[in-house]
Amino acid sequence: MFYDGLGRLNKIRKKLEWYPKDLWMYLLACQWVRLDQEEPFMARCGDVGDEPGSRILASRQVVELMRLCFLMEKRYWPYNKWFGSAFSQLECSAVLSPILNVVLDSSTWRERERHLNQAYVYVAEMHNKLEITESVDTCVSQFYDRPYTVIHAERFAMALLDKVESTFLKSIKRMVGSVDRFADSIDIFCWNEALRNFGSVYDLGQ
Repeated sequence: MFYDGLGRLNKIRKKLEWYPKDLWMYLLACQWVRLDQEEPFMARCGDVGDEPGSRILASRQVVELMRLCFLMEKRYWPYNKWFGSAFSQLECSAVLSPILNVVLDSSTWRERERHLNQAYVYVAEMHNKLEITESVDTCVSQFYDRPYTVIHAERFAMALLDKVESTFLKSIKRMVGSVDRFADSIDIFCWNEALRNFGSVYDLGQ
């Protein structure tokens, strides 16, 4: 669309430019939950000698961190082919990209853990700079009685949920986020009827 003589399209574009604040905070919370669910596993795999598993889980955390950054900077992440290119255009990329690259290139789980923690702390500081919740401690610490260090990402999720006012969003029992957080099939995203059916999950608050 190159010309909007009646000015209608631009009004729609403006309205859809980003999520409403409550929904944005809910999606941020869901993204922190995704980090929380797997944050100790990279080290656990490495600790028992599962090097391929450790590398895979590290790469999964890298992707989730990148998606969190897109949400924080209020940018939609694109199709996978353009994901890395789009991330490089985010403001945080200048600092984060070199750290994440080292995570992916690390040859030991201890090295991966150290650099992942750098990334966690930086993104945690980004969260506090948004000033949409009370300040959350950005230090990493031990994962309960296990010899691994993590950011305890659930703390950020809970801080965000405390600020969500929508009773509908608060009623959703599982923090799965948007459709592209629990389905990654290309066919699904080209199938409008299926996407509408996925939306009914949220209508039921389940």
